Order: sequence, then structure tokens, then C-alpha cells
Amino acid sequence: MPSPRRSPAVTASLIRRRLLQRHQRLRGDLFKNLHNPDGTAYPWNPAVLFWRNSSNTVTERNIFINVDRAVAYGLDQATPYREHTGGVIRNNFVHLTPGLLSASRRANSDGAIIVWNSPGTQVDHNTILLNDNEYYAVQFRFATSSNGAARNNLTDAPIHLRDGASAVVSGNLSTASPALFVNPAAGDLHLLASATNAIDQAAGLLTVTNDFDGERRPRGATPDLGADEFNTNAPPVISGFWRSGPNWTVSFTTLLGLSYDVQRAGELVGAHWSLAISNLAGNGGLLEATDSNVVDRPSQFYRVSLSP
Repeated sequence: MPSPRRSPAVTASLIRRRLLQRHQRLRGDLFKNLHNPDGTAYPWNPAVLFWRNSSNTVTERNIFINVDRAVAYGLDQATPYREHTGGVIRNNFVHLTPGLLSASRRANSDGAIIVWNSPGTQVDHNTILLNDNEYYAVQFRFATSSNGAARNNLTDAPIHLRDGASAVVSGNLSTASPALFVNPAAGDLHLLASATNAIDQAAGLLTVTNDFDGERRPRGATPDLGADEFNTNAPPVISGFWRSGPNWTVSFTTLLGLSYDVQRAGELVGAHWSLAISNLAGNGGLLEATDSNVVDRPSQFYRVSLSP
């Protein structure tokens, strides 16, 4: 008998899960328009799904735009194993366009991020703007979902514990609005300077020391709620990257009066970033930094950030 035909969203989700089982980390991706219309066989497909005895996965710094469900750690009460164990979901942007889901779909909604049959999972510092499309921003479900946490999330919908689930729920703000963010329709949920009810309003977490852009937390007196740590200084943008003999040179934008660090890694997946050049003074324009202490390897990656 041929296999049942899956919807595009299901296929994308399963492919993503299979590709990442080995690395257990999903970072810096864009998921857009994984949305099935009413009446389809799979109306609530997760864009990211880890289940069937997965453990300790990390989903961070991703953007989800108009997806039926953003992230699922676990999906049912499967026995004899837990669907998922441990892991974190942090520093993600989730946005749904107003009116994306019908009233009947909303009536059967659970959450943009779900933790079902997944003990010890931490859901921290996410920014979730659902625009009344779903009832809950985050939902923990089943008694096996114990010892979890949902902290310092910035949302426009509540966090929900269901069917005996237990979790530490603290420091969240569930009254967010589009006016707090730079460009919600494009999935840009960076904070505006006027978002005073989110800026410097969170308690520090030892497990979340940076933000959606990889910038350190806190930049102010205390961390900001949600995925973005507000910063009035524009982040550096790499404009060029080339090799000359054994040396690598990176060109990037700078602001006068600020200092920058250049880091290197030999790979992106599971990368270990090391400091190549530190405390470079910005000149208000393009700055070229040459890394002359490079171990010969088949690939090389660089990133630039503001110095602490």
C-alpha cells in the first residue's frame, strides 16, 4: 500500500527533524507560510518538531512567520518512552498576520510553542505576537511534562498548563502589541525604544546570556523581556571577506566611539567560536580586520560583535 500523502508543512517539519537529530541544535533559520487551510488532514503541523525519544535539543534565534505551529517538543502521550526530554526553546521571533486563522481554527488552537510529554524543557525569552489567531503563546501538556520553565517571554497571549503539566512560569508579559516592535509584518520583532514595559524588565537567567542577534544580555541594568535585547547602536554588518595567502580579512561597518570583536570558527553547525581579534575601535565607516593567526582548514567562518 502506498504511503499516505503528507502536506507540505508536515514534510518540511519531518525533514527538518531528521536532518537535525544528529546535531540537536536549530539556530538562525526562517520558517514562513507553513500554513494549511481549514479542512485539511493536518491543520496544526509544527514547523519544528522533535519527538519519538528526542532529548536536549536547542531551538534558538529563529523567525517563524505565518506558520500553523512554530515549535513542538513532543506531540502525544506515547509509551513506553517520553516524546522528548530536556532542551531549550529561546530567543525566537513568532508572528502571525491578523486574520490568518479562522474563528473555528482558533477555537481548536493549543499554542504557538508546545511542550507535550517533554519533562525539563525550558521556554525562555521568546517574542510571540499571535494577533488573536491562537489562544495560547506557550502550552505545556500532560503530567509527564514536569520540571519545565517558561520565563521572560514577551507575548500577546497567555502561557497555559494543561492535563497535569507543571512548570515554573515567571517574568512573562502577555500584553504585547505590534506597537512595541520595529516591523512585525516582516517578522522583525526587535524592540523599539518606546517599549519601556519590556526593556530592563526581566530577571537575569544563567541559561540565557545573549539575545536573538547573539548580543550579550543585559545591555542595560537588567535583561529585556522577549528575544531581543534592545540596543540603540546598530550592529556591525560584514560587507566583505577574503583570503590573502595564510591570512583572512573581514570588512564590516562600524560606529565611531564603539569597539568590536572578531570571532572565527571552522564550521557553523555545532561551532566553537574563538576570539580572533578584540577591541577594535570603530571609525564610523568600513573597517578591515586581518586575522593572521589562522589554522589551515578547509572552511573558515567569521562573525563580528560589539565588544563587551
